[in-house]
Amino acid sequence: MPMVRAITLFIALMLPSMVFAVPPWVAEQPTAWQVKDAQVELSLKGGGALFIHRDNAIKINARFEVAYLLSEDTSIGLEGLGMVTGNNDYQLLGVCLVMRAFIVQEDHLRFWLKSGIGGGPGPPSLNKDGVTRHDLEGLVQLGLGISYAPWNHRVSLGVEALEENLSIVSLLATLGIRL
Repeated sequence: MPMVRAITLFIALMLPSMVFAVPPWVAEQPTAWQVKDAQVELSLKGGGALFIHRDNAIKINARFEVAYLLSEDTSIGLEGLGMVTGNNDYQLLGVCLVMRAFIVQEDHLRFWLKSGIGGGPGPPSLNKDGVTRHDLEGLVQLGLGISYAPWNHRVSLGVEALEENLSIVSLLATLGIRL
């Protein structure tokens, strides 16, 4: 039953991304973000995660995302996430399939809406009771991000805010590299 709720929540959160996505045949002139032959973007992210259901503890959060650019306005990718702490109640490792819809793409600035679905071992801190542990927990995320590429449009610096499973709120600094 938790997986059915996770899939339903994912579909509900994915719909806004699909609304903002523009098909390639409607796309306008190329922008500076469209570096020639750059179809893959690697993002390294790090910051803090606030566990809502568990004494508002803030833990270190690290992520790595590999995204394929479907069009100038949409990307799909895999994101690995990890919070490794001394307390097993907060230890979280997982993988999510993510989709980003770029809402704003100016010369050096991008703003996006992100949603994802995935899974990993379920620590008690993801549950409202704070006690139940699952061998495998579904993860659903929704987020917003902004990045700035001041130099050569291949390297960007940014910030991403994510909410996962209505249990974790993360604020992450991002470093993106287009290949």
